[in-house]
Amino acid sequence: MMRPQPARWFEVLCARQDTGRLLQALGQTGAVELEAHSGAGQPQEFATLTGGLAEFHAWQTRCASFWPEPRQDAACPLPPAETLAQALEAVRRWGRECEMDIAALQSLARERTDCLLWREAVSAWRAQAATLPQGHADGTLIGSWLLDPGSAPFAPETLGLARSLTLDGDRRIFLLVAERATIAAAGPQIAASHGSLIPAPAWMPQRLDDFDPAAAEHLAALEARERAHREHLQRVAEDAQLPQALADLSRLDWIARNVRALRTTALFALVSGWTSDATGQSIERAVAESGAQALLRFPPAPAELSPPLLLANPAWARPFEIFSAALGVPGRNEADPTAVIAIVAPLLFGY
Repeated sequence: MMRPQPARWFEVLCARQDTGRLLQALGQTGAVELEAHSGAGQPQEFATLTGGLAEFHAWQTRCASFWPEPRQDAACPLPPAETLAQALEAVRRWGRECEMDIAALQSLARERTDCLLWREAVSAWRAQAATLPQGHADGTLIGSWLLDPGSAPFAPETLGLARSLTLDGDRRIFLLVAERATIAAAGPQIAASHGSLIPAPAWMPQRLDDFDPAAAEHLAALEARERAHREHLQRVAEDAQLPQALADLSRLDWIARNVRALRTTALFALVSGWTSDATGQSIERAVAESGAQALLRFPPAPAELSPPLLLANPAWARPFEIFSAALGVPGRNEADPTAVIAIVAPLLFGY
């Protein structure tokens, strides 16, 4: 059995204007936990980022699925406030120029979903239905609806001619033939019950036998329109340097959430904390590659701070640390049972 090992204390003295890029590099190692000396507070340049980052979060909620990947290797040497202002302006420009594209893409996504549902419903109809509804003996579904009643208490048959269809995954919907006024009256109740009504689309062919090629043609047209909108999004993103802006905003957001205290002067900042990197090589490499003007050292930890404890097991035992961690990390003077569990668990349970 092995005892947990204390994390290693590190300190980095860097030029104050390079603090952001240094913190980003340290965070990307996944091997640090920042902790400042007592009496330190959050630097003013980071404390003033709250309002701008709130705007970034609002944009992120609305548009993140349409954004390109951030430029991960990007590093901006400007002060945090200037970096934030510049990056937000890039996001705003992209949002202004791409608002119509986003609305169009959302509409196209709904059309695609409806088309795929109609295609699945027609396939189920052919497999399950022996006859067409009365009044549709000519093989057309023009003027019909797909109905998912949700939790609505009424029976679909009360709205008109209804045929139950079972789709993949045992999902049940109804092919409905009803008067438009009846559908309009039932619409609010269906919506309140989290159901849906999908009318036969305008591209629906007159003959049901022509449905498959018409659906394939419509899906191809939707794909072409979607591709054109996404190409425009990409062009605007490149012109506005959006990947760089997103990288800068993500870095500032990480700093605002994780850096609560930092000792600074007018010219320098002292970044300190704990690392699970026992050799210090990954921290040294991160500092060197960050481009920050910085000096790294590994002094003894301040006496008033207690280091986090880390499980230190050989590679063959690490998968079994999940069992030890379930009981909490052992104390400094307690034994880590992972090595024993790694031997006993397979014998007992064939794990």
